[in-house]
Amino acid sequence: MTEEFSPGQIVPGTPYRLVKTLGRGAMGAVHQVVDTTVEAPYVMKTLLPQLVSKQRAVDLMRVEARVLANLQHPNIVRVFTAGVSARGTPYFVMDRLIGQTLFDYLQKRGMTPPQRTTIDLVVQALRGLEYAHEKGIVHRDIKPENVFLHIDGVETRWVPNMP
Repeated sequence: MTEEFSPGQIVPGTPYRLVKTLGRGAMGAVHQVVDTTVEAPYVMKTLLPQLVSKQRAVDLMRVEARVLANLQHPNIVRVFTAGVSARGTPYFVMDRLIGQTLFDYLQKRGMTPPQRTTIDLVVQALRGLEYAHEKGIVHRDIKPENVFLHIDGVETRWVPNMP
């Protein structure tokens, strides 16, 4: 059996309680969660219920988790663990970043940021990409929705694809 998750629910077979759903894509949903063991905030990506029976989708999710978990760089989101809920839903858990996507930043500004800001953001994103490329990984979905700006504006990090 597969499932959708509701706020306040503990994801069966895990210590993670769902706070809210942050977004959905064609294959996955991203949720803000709390690890009830240590009361620490994280983000959990889950495969959509209608795709759990599709082996190709499950395999892609596993590969995404494995790749991200093995990339340790300040400009790439960290993945801490991955698994399958007690009801069969694949997931992985990553940093809870505070801030906004580059897409949201640009939408709220309604204009192009100053040249120095743009250069800083691009350089940081390229640092993460360079590191991944050195490890043989190609992102394949670079877009403003997949670049996350920390609230302090100092670093950018990839967010996992929402295919």
